[in-house]
Amino acid sequence: MKKGRVLTIILMSCLSSISALYAAGDAAKGEQTFKAQCMICHGEKGQGDGAAAVALNPKPRNFSSEEFCKADVVALKTSIKNGKNAMPPFGSALSAEQIEDVFAYVRNFCPKAAK
Repeated sequence: MKKGRVLTIILMSCLSSISALYAAGDAAKGEQTFKAQCMICHGEKGQGDGAAAVALNPKPRNFSSEEFCKADVVALKTSIKNGKNAMPPFGSALSAEQIEDVFAYVRNFCPKAAK
């Protein structure tokens, strides 16, 4: 009986941690930060087609792509913080909370089935 409780507690803890990775952040606040900091490259709808995208190689990420929507959450948040490819790091320009908010907002570009 004790084994069952311990396994249940472990499972609940794991599910809670996974849920926190996806649910952290305020998408409404993230939208404002996205428009101010990200839209120039990623575009209004997050498709990697912003005004500055033409000058970038590789092109900015398309937030509605299956690749993005199924990618590792921690790696994606790390790329916001530390930068990746042509994207500069935002770890010193944005707080950890703002990064969570932006991530919550851009996840809304994913089709429902891919989340």
